[in-house]
Amino acid sequence: VQPLQRLDLSINQLGVGGGGVVFSVCLKSLQTLDVSEIYMGPNVPRGLSEMTQLTSLSLSANDIGSQGGTELSKGLHCLSMLISLDVSDNNLGPEGAAALASALSHMEQITSLNIGENFIGPSGAAAVAHAITGKVKITALNLSFNQLGESSAKFGAALLGMHNMKSLNLSCNHLVQDKDILPLLASIAAMTALSSLNLYNDKDCFSPMMVDSIVSAAHSAVITWP
Repeated sequence: VQPLQRLDLSINQLGVGGGGVVFSVCLKSLQTLDVSEIYMGPNVPRGLSEMTQLTSLSLSANDIGSQGGTELSKGLHCLSMLISLDVSDNNLGPEGAAALASALSHMEQITSLNIGENFIGPSGAAAVAHAITGKVKITALNLSFNQLGESSAKFGAALLGMHNMKSLNLSCNHLVQDKDILPLLASIAAMTALSSLNLYNDKDCFSPMMVDSIVSAAHSAVITWP
C-alpha cells in the first residue's frame, strides 16, 4: 500500500478534538497537509512534530492565538523540510509571532511564507524580520494586516538579498507615510524577479514623489495601491 502523502481536511469544523485526532495518527509519510479553518483553537496537537516529511503545511484561520503560537512553534521546530507555510488569520499577536520566529529561523528550505492577518505589531514584526534574514530562497511573502508600522526599517534590512522574491504583500500595515515605506525601497529595488507588490492601505496615500520612487523600485511588478 502506497503511504499517504497528501491530506486536505480544510473547512471541516473538526474543532479541537478533531484536529487532535488528525495529529495523533502521526501520518509520518505526509508531505502536504491542509487543516486550515477547522477551528482548532489554541490547543495545537503535539503530533505535528512527528510529521517530519512535511514540505507544505496550511494552518490558516484556526484562531490559534498567542498561547497556541508557543505550542505551534514547538511542533514547527521539527519540520526542517517545510517549503510552504501558511499560518495566516490566527491572531498570533506579538507573543505568538515571537514564538513562531524561533521556529522560522531553522527553516532553511522555506520559499513561501504567509503570516498575514495576525496583528503581530512592531515587536512581533521585528522578531520575524530577524528570523527570515538571509532566507534568500523565499519567493512569496505575505505580511498583510500585521501593523508593521515603525518596524518597516527592520523589515527593509531583512528583505535585502531576497533577489528571488516574486510576490510581496505588505498591505494594510499602517505604511501610510513616506517615512514608513522608504526603508523598504532598496530591498524592493533589488527584487528583480518581483511580479506582484501589494501596498494596499485604507488610510492616507503616499506623496506623488514616493509613488514615483516605488514604481521605479518595483521594476515591472504589478502594484496594488492604496
